[in-house]
Amino acid sequence: MKFIFIFYFLIISNLLGLDWIPKDLHLETTVIAETIEYESKFIFKNSSNRIVNIVKIKPSCGCTIIDQKKKIFKPGESGEINFKVSIPENSTKFYKVIQVDTDESDKVEYNLSFTINRPLKPGQKKITLKKVKVVDLNKLLSKLGKDTPPIIRKIFQNSKNFKIQVSCPYLRTPIINQYYHDAYGLRIYTCCKPCLSKVINNPNEAIIKLAQVGQFPVALEGISEINETELKNK
Repeated sequence: MKFIFIFYFLIISNLLGLDWIPKDLHLETTVIAETIEYESKFIFKNSSNRIVNIVKIKPSCGCTIIDQKKKIFKPGESGEINFKVSIPENSTKFYKVIQVDTDESDKVEYNLSFTINRPLKPGQKKITLKKVKVVDLNKLLSKLGKDTPPIIRKIFQNSKNFKIQVSCPYLRTPIINQYYHDAYGLRIYTCCKPCLSKVINNPNEAIIKLAQVGQFPVALEGISEINETELKNK
């Protein structure tokens, strides 16, 4: 019985990998209105009885810079994932993810995330996305550019209920109004410059990704007149 317990303990201790601070892998902070850059870190400890290698560290966009030189951690050794992020000028709530892959148990992926809250500067107005009223999707589709691919038309012709875009097609994070690209009579918003570059290179992919989560890009036609949040076929 004692041998079984020791054997079980050895197996469990070998499976244990990195213990993180914070334990839920999420940091949230509030900064002053003038802040344009923010630095912080995630702390971890190798709680296993084997060496753990950090295979890859990938931030969700180019606005996050990782400072991580050490990749190999012995049992009981601690380490840090240091990061610096540039906060967009008009952003009051900023959310990003850092993916960390290790070789423990073949391969483990940790998704570290952080939220930065920042109040508006004195006199600064919060920029909000204009909403879209309930419209006839067929009429809306008829206003799209002639170069609109059939696959884009088909997506919305077969859909009866869409909400206007509120999140980035790639990261699912809140959109920033200064990052957008117009295509086929639609305005596609993103959360940052790297994601905007993806939209510019392939707007079809961005629209399809939005459709997969029930969102529709803003129609340029009548963009200032509308005030509801759903698109429906009548």
